[in-house]
Amino acid sequence: EVGRVFRNEGIDSRHSPEYTLLEAYEAYGSYETMMELAEGLVAHAAQQVCGSLVIACGEEELDLTPPWPRRPFWELLEEFAGLGRGDEAAIRAMAEQTGAEGAQTAHPDYLAYHVFEKLAESRLREPTFVVDYPRSISPLAKATPHDPELAQRFELYIGGMELAPAYSELNDPQEQERRFLEQVGREEERERLDADFLRALAYGMPPAGGIGLGVDRLVMLLTDRQSIREVILFPLLRPEEDG
Repeated sequence: EVGRVFRNEGIDSRHSPEYTLLEAYEAYGSYETMMELAEGLVAHAAQQVCGSLVIACGEEELDLTPPWPRRPFWELLEEFAGLGRGDEAAIRAMAEQTGAEGAQTAHPDYLAYHVFEKLAESRLREPTFVVDYPRSISPLAKATPHDPELAQRFELYIGGMELAPAYSELNDPQEQERRFLEQVGREEERERLDADFLRALAYGMPPAGGIGLGVDRLVMLLTDRQSIREVILFPLLRPEEDG
């Protein structure tokens, strides 16, 4: 489905509290089938809008011809930030340097993701699926079969901008409850869990892949616009300063 959604976040050239999202789920699919869907959808849109799979992006050209590379999260973090998986002290130090809140107390995987956004995201110019994110920051995604600490999750980057996250949806209600408890931190916080969601999972959910693609960002990409405000009909503005 395609709809307007709202998120309590700041306003900048790529973020708006109100935006358009394409959300899709495929029963008996996975994050791998979502990669195929994303490749086909974006490539088709580019061909229809731009007349070519090679599009302008500022002063460079991007080739959107599938298939697109799959690059593991930790591999890219080491390439662009020099941080290895499990190097907690270095991750905390780099997170503090890049302005992360709670750099000495937050879970190191959350800090690694912060550093990734600051140092790696803008350098992913050609279409790239970043895969194998830490499971600890992906509570709704299944673990990978080759490593239980990694998630069947990807984020699609094109032109240094994230266009779509996707998962192999976690459909085990007991595992989902355990993940939620990990997030809230204490057993006595159980009342904060989404009981309705857990009950729905317990009724039965088939394996599925799910994706959420930012339509406004896709329009930015295909029309070579640098600000999301240029592609939203009535964008929200920052409050005018007093005086």
